[in-house]
Amino acid sequence: MKKILIAILLLVFATSVQASDPNLSLTTWIFGNDENIGARVGYEVSENAEVGVVSYWWPEEDAPQVWGIYGIYFFPDLIEIRNPIPVSFLPETFEGKGYSGMQVGVNFDNDASFASPLAGVLFNEIFFLEYQYRAYDNKLEETLNDEHIFMIGLRFKW
Repeated sequence: MKKILIAILLLVFATSVQASDPNLSLTTWIFGNDENIGARVGYEVSENAEVGVVSYWWPEEDAPQVWGIYGIYFFPDLIEIRNPIPVSFLPETFEGKGYSGMQVGVNFDNDASFASPLAGVLFNEIFFLEYQYRAYDNKLEETLNDEHIFMIGLRFKW
């Protein structure tokens, strides 16, 4: 219940901040892989930068949920990738925007933390692939090993 309340309070805060400054764009990232699920809620503070909060869950492990902050820099040049799948409803080319950043997280109840540099490509402003190196500490270190992971997900800009 406490986690749901925290998530609701963060969304209310994010909505109120966006309403006070129309130049900020609210973003939501939902992603995962075969071991964990994550979500980010943030703001584009400029054309090439975004900051916000992040949370991770490990459904199959005995690891606590972790909340944190992140910062991402989007590279200004676009990457064009020709569509290898000849399906009529897909575009002929995918436009990709590369990015890199950092995220750090903590769970005070369980004395758990992590730090993670990340890099990825955002395709057509909605679909992304991301690489992360996760360095765990304390309670998470007991359950999870430091790891190289790939995430796949969706990003929504409001």
